[in-house]
Amino acid sequence: MADRKYYTFLNIHTGKAAKDGADFNAVTISGLLTRIEERRTSSGKKVFTASMPINGRSKIINAKFGTSYGDDDTIWATVQFWEDRADRFGNMKEKYGDPDKMRIVIVGTIDKRDYTTKNGKSGVSITINASDWELISTPSNSNSNAASQPTAQTPAPNTTPNGAGNQNTADDFGGDFDGLGDFIDLDGSEDDLPF
Repeated sequence: MADRKYYTFLNIHTGKAAKDGADFNAVTISGLLTRIEERRTSSGKKVFTASMPINGRSKIINAKFGTSYGDDDTIWATVQFWEDRADRFGNMKEKYGDPDKMRIVIVGTIDKRDYTTKNGKSGVSITINASDWELISTPSNSNSNAASQPTAQTPAPNTTPNGAGNQNTADDFGGDFDGLGDFIDLDGSEDDLPF
């Protein structure tokens, strides 16, 4: 199983905002959320942040943002759920026993962010701002209540606000699960993340 390569489903499309005509990068991505934290900005706005590894998609990221990730690099993206979306995400997370990891499909925007570490080293991170999402599964070894969580064999609940959405199972996106629905180890390191 160590030689098995897992690829992230990723689709990026550049569009124009109706309001001001500015370009934005719309994204649909299926991946693993880890390091999920609830935070508040200095002005009191609620936000959930998480990390998502992106595997096998460095050519797409490099072409879109002018980065220079290697073909085998795991790109760690920051995923953000702001204000009312943070409330919905928190409610969903609580419903499934506050899992520390989850497999999810996200629709939103994606962008590159330049940052400087505390040591003065500059870096680049990829940020995804979630507009909507569909929970695929939570791992059986997370903090969640096993009786209330979807599994790799059970369709995920519909978490979209308008009742639309598909009923995919965890393996539909070629995910980061072993045959039992548990998450497997991913290549890459979180050591250089800016948060």
